[in-house]
Amino acid sequence: MEKIIVNNFGPIKEINFCLDKQFNVVIGEQATGKSTLAKCIYFFKDVITEMTHLLMRQPEKLAKMTAEQILQLYYVNAKKLFYLSFGRYCHSELTEISYQYIDDRLATISVVNGDIQFKYDDATEQEIKRILTWYLEKTLSGKVEDASIFSLRAVAVLLENLFGINIRRMFIPACRSRVTGILDQYQGQTIDIYFNALLENIRAFKFFLETFSEADIDIAYLHKDSMPEQLHERILDLKLLKLKILKGDYETDKDKTWIKLINGTKVPVEYGSSGQQESLWILNFLTMVMYSASSRFLIIEEPEAHLYPSAQLELIKLITLVANTTGSEVLITTHSPYILSAFNLLTYAGKVEKNNKEGLINVYQRIAPQKLGAFKLENGICRYIYNEEESLISSEEIDTISEDINTLFDKLIDKECDEMR
Repeated sequence: MEKIIVNNFGPIKEINFCLDKQFNVVIGEQATGKSTLAKCIYFFKDVITEMTHLLMRQPEKLAKMTAEQILQLYYVNAKKLFYLSFGRYCHSELTEISYQYIDDRLATISVVNGDIQFKYDDATEQEIKRILTWYLEKTLSGKVEDASIFSLRAVAVLLENLFGINIRRMFIPACRSRVTGILDQYQGQTIDIYFNALLENIRAFKFFLETFSEADIDIAYLHKDSMPEQLHERILDLKLLKLKILKGDYETDKDKTWIKLINGTKVPVEYGSSGQQESLWILNFLTMVMYSASSRFLIIEEPEAHLYPSAQLELIKLITLVANTTGSEVLITTHSPYILSAFNLLTYAGKVEKNNKEGLINVYQRIAPQKLGAFKLENGICRYIYNEEESLISSEEIDTISEDINTLFDKLIDKECDEMR
């Protein structure tokens, strides 16, 4: 079971967060640490890829180093990535972050003399050095350029297996609409690594559109352990849900990207509604994952942004459909009680309707109750708010704000009545 513990980092005082569910939803007010938690999880899940990036960038130089020297250089690069993710102002001398992978493998962030230190546990270090030693022997046995491609891929697989990270990661940040103004001309990098990742995923999606057709879907799923039941029915559901949310469809050519509205009108993406701009890339990435039969660990920030409550429900249905079909895992951060209500609906349907083909909720959009985890961040602490006996997120957590507003409203009515007497 994977677990992250965060102490005294940014707005977070103390969080002990287990990632043992397929669906995790985290709610909280702004500046309570939702993005910090999500980015920490993504950092620890993805940081091991920096090892293969390091070997790829400097193969001739690293071939002359020892495994221990490469590991220490990797630690330096991992620290740089951490600073790029969070800046240099979130930590203090009391900051401690640890991530437990499978088989009790552990990565830690600590602060020494004001500086971040990244490190694995001793046993994991030895395993990494063993893999690096194998890589060095392979590359030194012949020409580096001849051995590097095979060896690098092998190293990546060995490291992924070591940490139990067998599915790719995708971070879909908030403020997705800001990409639309630069989408067709921007080719560079920004200082925001998550925005850069969003741009890279968009480029990957465009390449996917150019090289993949619906005729390839069956072939993609044949490479998985089993073919999902009613796959083409699920694909049709995906299209219908996208149409409901986007109120149109996505189109692209060499020069421009468009939203083709239901009435046939084509609108450049940058002139679409704020809800369309915010939801578009979530929908496109989910389509890519579904069509390619790709299992992912998806982190989605504020999927509700600028969406009407009914569209928020449809989006959670779509996310659930894709996750159930591909075996993907999902972590969502949100401000919206409607998102919690949507998860409640799909999970309760999973409890009541189970796997029955007929029901109020499409069988592929239901969530098995044991696969949901829900959390609330407040005052730097994380609380578990999912009642596993009832298979529901606490209604008190969903309705708190409404109750506060209604209480004030009742007091105003009482005041008005007093003045009329």
